[in-house]
Amino acid sequence: MSAATVASVYQKIQEDLEAGIPLLAGGQWQVPKYHFTAPAANAFAARFYLFKGDWDKAIAAANAIFPGGDFNGNLRPQATAWRNATLDEFNQMATRADQNYNLLLNETYSVYQRSTASAGCRYGFGTPKYQNVYNGNTVAGAAFYNKGISYGVPHYTVYILREYFHYTNVAAGIGFPYVMTPLFVSDEALINRAEAYVNKGNNIAALADLNLFASVRIVNYNATTHAVTLDKAKAFFNVTDDKEALIKTILQFKQVAFMGEGMRWMDMLRHRIPSVHLHVAANGAETNETLEPDDNRRMFQIPQEAKLSGIEQNPR
Repeated sequence: MSAATVASVYQKIQEDLEAGIPLLAGGQWQVPKYHFTAPAANAFAARFYLFKGDWDKAIAAANAIFPGGDFNGNLRPQATAWRNATLDEFNQMATRADQNYNLLLNETYSVYQRSTASAGCRYGFGTPKYQNVYNGNTVAGAAFYNKGISYGVPHYTVYILREYFHYTNVAAGIGFPYVMTPLFVSDEALINRAEAYVNKGNNIAALADLNLFASVRIVNYNATTHAVTLDKAKAFFNVTDDKEALIKTILQFKQVAFMGEGMRWMDMLRHRIPSVHLHVAANGAETNETLEPDDNRRMFQIPQEAKLSGIEQNPR
């Protein structure tokens, strides 16, 4: 795909957003969180404008999600209610339509949830990642809480989704598995706004968003002890530039907070971050394989069937 084609697609997305969002005002739905409401559309817009580098519009979109742009009381309660919940209660809260932090939910056919916690696990992670993410320090001076579970050390998973089974034949016990997936959550919109603020040079507003984000992630959060500051960020990452320190802080917060939810990949694309795969052999030996930003293996492969229409597959 050429740069011109990408630019035209972005332009069409922006035109649809700017024309469509005002039409959503006043819409009524039986279960709003299952529909592309104005808050959901603005969460998408904040993400889109971050990719596009239009910082003012990213900030405006995030501000439009809640009255006055106030995210207080509208974020995932990871370090409180989620932490104190049973696994079943946690799965329900993470995907419930009556929670302010869930902006758009979607039901889809999937065996992902059962595949994260089985002998043939495909989507879990090992002890090194567990220690780094769940027990590791952050710029705030404490680890972020995530309700990760072990299904036999050293195997771990976030296990955030909830599977619902639709029986097509109850007597035979057959049917289809579905998961309810949060497509947009308020936490992402807040941290996207923080990144836009940094790029605008508004570090005070960015730090306010980062501290609000940290406050719902750190157990027994203390505004004095855990306050995110420029000095802390620069010391943590051993950099001298204010912008670099805050961007690194944002990327760290997102990597830890959205473990297993796919957010990291979008940041890796936008910031051209290498993809490092840690392989742990049965004997415990560890090896790393790094895919640099321009590595062809980072591209999604075009299906084999497309070759029938004369479309070449991506190089490997």
